[in-house]
Amino acid sequence: MPALSHDGRFLPPTFDSRLSGIPGFRVTVRWQVVLTVTRARTSRLDLSRRTMRLCVPIRYVPRTRPPWKGPFPLNSALSLPTRPRTSFVDIVHSRKQFTPPIQTQIYLPNSQIMPMFEPVSFRIVLWAPDAYLKPFLVTHSPSSFLPLDGTKTTISEPVGPVRVHVARRIHADPRSTFVIVVGQLITSTTQSAILAEGTLNKPERGEGWIGWRGEVCLPLDRVGGGGFDSDRVIVQDELVLTLDVPNMPSHVLPFRQAVPIRLTTDLAETSTAMCVTEV
Repeated sequence: MPALSHDGRFLPPTFDSRLSGIPGFRVTVRWQVVLTVTRARTSRLDLSRRTMRLCVPIRYVPRTRPPWKGPFPLNSALSLPTRPRTSFVDIVHSRKQFTPPIQTQIYLPNSQIMPMFEPVSFRIVLWAPDAYLKPFLVTHSPSSFLPLDGTKTTISEPVGPVRVHVARRIHADPRSTFVIVVGQLITSTTQSAILAEGTLNKPERGEGWIGWRGEVCLPLDRVGGGGFDSDRVIVQDELVLTLDVPNMPSHVLPFRQAVPIRLTTDLAETSTAMCVTEV
């Protein structure tokens, strides 16, 4: 099969998902091998020309790899082939005029492009006067943390003001299906679903800052072939940081920061896989 479509994009992998925004609407990418056999005429008097067609469904997942192997240092500039962007900064706005904002940073040591079967490592840092950071030191439940010895802990429900997860956002254009809801033609629909929750280490503290290291382990049966961009369907994976302290009077919460990521099927050293350079 060709690696790219006519417009230079990767061919989409086999994909199937139901979008809850439109009742009964599904997004599906299907591939099949088609064999067509046509019987030639044996003579001029033979007017019959029989054609048989056999379709065999296949599961197609293009093999992809990151351009370079991590980890990489902190870099907030635009990505370069040998120095990808790894740092993403945002701010939590304050509610009062003279209250300083809280600055957030997400550091992805393996960059935004990484193999799907390896943990998604991250470091979260918040900067602000210590009085505004104290509410984020509320003790999480034991299952929300990754122990210092590196052993993995399974979590069912994150507890605490800091949460990290990987989500999948699906954007579909159903106009060719003429979907109508309550008398209006639907031109686009977007749905987001959580693929996996992250685990956090015990917080690190300094004067005017607080940080957490952690990782997200992805279930391969839900990841499928990773994200893709086609004519009518866009599937984008994101690492999402959520901050939420109930009734915090000084800053606007809950706060959400999302960093797009691209999950590949192979390691950077796999020469037989296609190199992915764009998220």
